[in-house]
Amino acid sequence: MSIFEFSSIIVAIVVGLAIANVLDKFSYTIKVTNWIKQGWFQSLVCVLVLTMMLGYFWGFWGMFYGFTEIGLLEFVLGPFISITSLYLISVFLPVPRLNENSTDIDDYFIEGRKPFYIVMTIFIVQSQLTAFYYPHTRSELLVLLTLPLMLL
Repeated sequence: MSIFEFSSIIVAIVVGLAIANVLDKFSYTIKVTNWIKQGWFQSLVCVLVLTMMLGYFWGFWGMFYGFTEIGLLEFVLGPFISITSLYLISVFLPVPRLNENSTDIDDYFIEGRKPFYIVMTIFIVQSQLTAFYYPHTRSELLVLLTLPLMLL
């Protein structure tokens, strides 16, 4: 197996776990009693984060396919920080899980948004630095389209 295949296994597992977290939280947002008044915004955030994660997964294949070797430092500063950030974004996504008893989903979002946006900023900055470090790559459109998340 090549270095790309080994690293893609790690990326696929961690991104898959992150997607599972986001889908779990998304399922809560669509079960809210007053979806029109409360749940729609959190549902939109979940869909945008999910789109960003899928965009990263596709972008990873485009960026690193064909790499025959990568150093440990390059792997840690590139894909490892990205997938760690994606997993933390899914954990810090300010939407309660199904088993959490939260009466007001909007208050939960306001109280929990700071760590979410900090990790989101780290992910976006690190993704752009990775694109500069590997000159043959380009930023994936799906990842860049989620920049409006920073404005929410």
